[in-house]
Amino acid sequence: MKNADLLREIEQKFTSTNLGQYGVLPDEKADEFIDLTLKQSVLLDNITVYRTDHKAGEFYVFDIPGHVLASATEGEVWNGTDTGTFSIDRAFTYSCTKVKSAFRLTWETINWALTAPDFEDFLVQKWSGRLREDLEDLALNGDTDSTDPFYQLDDGWLKLIEEGLANTGQIIDWVDETGTPKPVDVELFQRAYRAFVQNPYARVMARNPVWIANPIVYVDYMHHLATRDDNLGAAAIMAAAELRPDGIPFFNGAKGVPYLPVKQITVGGENHLVTKVLLGDPKQLWLVIHREFRAEYEREPERDSWRWIGYAYVDFVVPFPQTFVLVKNVKVG
Repeated sequence: MKNADLLREIEQKFTSTNLGQYGVLPDEKADEFIDLTLKQSVLLDNITVYRTDHKAGEFYVFDIPGHVLASATEGEVWNGTDTGTFSIDRAFTYSCTKVKSAFRLTWETINWALTAPDFEDFLVQKWSGRLREDLEDLALNGDTDSTDPFYQLDDGWLKLIEEGLANTGQIIDWVDETGTPKPVDVELFQRAYRAFVQNPYARVMARNPVWIANPIVYVDYMHHLATRDDNLGAAAIMAAAELRPDGIPFFNGAKGVPYLPVKQITVGGENHLVTKVLLGDPKQLWLVIHREFRAEYEREPERDSWRWIGYAYVDFVVPFPQTFVLVKNVKVG
């Protein structure tokens, strides 16, 4: 395939009309590329995605904050303000952050790639796969107060949940009386589950709760159970049993969610690896994504290459953080 033909095919992956060196994906192709990116992530494929044509705005979520049954007296006019009223149109705002992504193709890559003749499909798959990794990482760990330029892009779900659960009993600091992080054990999951079931929001709105955790948490829990002298301990040793603490499964099983962070902290002069565990329904994690994807490319003769740049707009929202329980400072490894 000639260079020009191959470049044209690649361009058509991102633009449906002949716009020269600039293209905006129509809605159907934008949705196709969004699906291609999200479906490569087990987590992102199970959240709520809100596709919009506006950079900022609001969306409405069905919300029943209280009881819906009340006393009804025959012949009495209901004024609509007593017990039993509820709202179904709670509004939440979003403001998308502009992000960009780019890749470069050299003459050698185009002409000598081992993936030919399906090079353009391979390229789009690889690029969308890398976008998926960055999007999942940013969605979980974004923090506009971070010193890392990548995480500064937007606030992610973990920060939004922790801020939303401030001054509640739904944040569990898994440390002992000296402030030293404690390892994974049965009590960790029992405490988190008790906090979860005592919250009416969580009971009503988190229809399919799961443990959202780094895979190392699953492994540590399996090793903890393996010390038990019973059938469950024996099954854990052989990895023959699906681990379901308090009857709730781990999201994605033993593979977990790798982008839930594991970091090192120092307590009392000793280093500890710690992570966070979430209990809740992934559908309560929202990704707002603007359909306007723009793709541009240019020839770079001094590099003997071609460069593509794409632009998009995204935001991360947790409408009801109270549907989660967050356990932090969980010692792993």
